[in-house]
Amino acid sequence: MPATPRTLSQQREKQLQTLKRGKHTQHRSGRVWEERLGDKVEGALTKTNLRDHGISSVAEWNTKATARRAARTTLNALLVDPSVPGVDKMAAKAAYNMTWSKTLFNCQGCWLLPGFCVCNRLARVRAETRVVVHVHHIEWGKASNTGCVIRQTLEGSEILMKGCREHDARIAELFADDSVTTAVLWPGENALSGAQLKAVAAERTGGRIAVIAVDATWRNARGVAGAYPEGAITVKLSPDSPIISSTTQSLLYPVRKYRGDMRASARVSTLEAVAALLVELEGGDDQAGALIANVKIKVDAVLAQKNRPAAYDLGASSSGDEDTCPRPERVRTAEPAEAATAAVDVTTTA
Repeated sequence: MPATPRTLSQQREKQLQTLKRGKHTQHRSGRVWEERLGDKVEGALTKTNLRDHGISSVAEWNTKATARRAARTTLNALLVDPSVPGVDKMAAKAAYNMTWSKTLFNCQGCWLLPGFCVCNRLARVRAETRVVVHVHHIEWGKASNTGCVIRQTLEGSEILMKGCREHDARIAELFADDSVTTAVLWPGENALSGAQLKAVAAERTGGRIAVIAVDATWRNARGVAGAYPEGAITVKLSPDSPIISSTTQSLLYPVRKYRGDMRASARVSTLEAVAALLVELEGGDDQAGALIANVKIKVDAVLAQKNRPAAYDLGASSSGDEDTCPRPERVRTAEPAEAATAAVDVTTTA
């Protein structure tokens, strides 16, 4: 049976995804066959693919891919060096992930390919609560990640990577700031409800609240949360939250392997958890509504990037013009070799 245009497109996209992950033919000695890799990229990158990636030629792809492989080789050598402290290895991994992300040419705002960028389509709203998304380095740059949508939606919010020295210092400053009550969005017996957190903040800091939302898989999230000061305030969601209780399926179900079953897996996306908490803390639906609408736009764009039909059908995606794509500046991070010898500002756990 002949392949349909859609099947051929999916096959080409699968080939591209394999190339992006660096899984390509190797010599028996382990040396990459550069000429073979170049031929595969040449065959996979059509004019449409080049436009989607925001590049003009295969040569541009190859130049950046070569630089990434060199950076990865440097990082791998550092990671197996027994003389390098674990905290420096963590900083090096964070620096690599922040520099290279998951794909070579993604937008630094929404973490999608430039041809599917949604930055200019996302609503911006103001929140009294300061929201800081603390993301595990493995999640940084993932197209389906919702932490970057929170940053794009809520004015004054930020996204920080655990292990990045500048970001670790920022987290430490937030916990040390006596002008704001900082709480970690984290379930547990000692976690406060939203109402209790508001009462504590009213007494301590005149009602000013900052919430740190851990963005990682459950296993990795424990490692991120383990780096916080002992006795840090935690806050949990109410089981009666309308955002959580009104559905059994996460908004991310079209792009997640666990299919977004909240009840069976007890998993709630970072964005949905933040939206639910903001309803409890601020009482209105403006912030939650904007977050939910924006994540639906993002999910449809992720599906389009994967050549799959939209789940929410909220209209055409961005034009993909890089010049109109607002990209937050990256925090300056040390290269892997530099990170290995730099002074440690904040102790973190690998």
